Amino acid sequence: MSRDGSFVDTLAAATEQGIRTVDLQFVDIFGNIKFKTVSFDEFLHEKEYLKGYGVDGSSIDGYGVPVEESDLLIMPDPNTFGAVPWAPDVSRVICDIQAPSPDGPPVPFEGDSRSALKRMLARIPDALKGQPGVPGGDIQFQYHVAPELEFFVLDGDHQHIDSLGYFD
Repeated sequence: MSRDGSFVDTLAAATEQGIRTVDLQFVDIFGNIKFKTVSFDEFLHEKEYLKGYGVDGSSIDGYGVPVEESDLLIMPDPNTFGAVPWAPDVSRVICDIQAPSPDGPPVPFEGDSRSALKRMLARIPDALKGQPGVPGGDIQFQYHVAPELEFFVLDGDHQHIDSLGYFD
């Protein structure tokens, strides 16, 4: 994970802004945002963000990690560090999930949707080689990713008020 001068500047600005905590955000297999909150001092202390933060994978729905293999790391992506608009003393950073490797450094966790997206993006250039209309040089493409926000209207007994579904 690269830490260029702009990230150092971002951290300095966050310090001046009075940031007290950082939410280390990741997504479970069902697309639900999960997070671990650490103090800003802990985040900065000996550059903890470079080492990652331990989480118990067996306690995250859908990961299917057995208890005896449940140690996972959440690794902050510095490009996603930013303020939480409704909480002036809180910042957030989106994290990748990694699993320990017996032979060396941690490896991307297969159940992490960010890692899955990165694997698919890495495969696209090879998949497009030799396709009609694709030049032999550099392949350029754009992709757009966004959350799907859903809500349900419930009555006082927590029952659906309507019976409509998608596209109704």
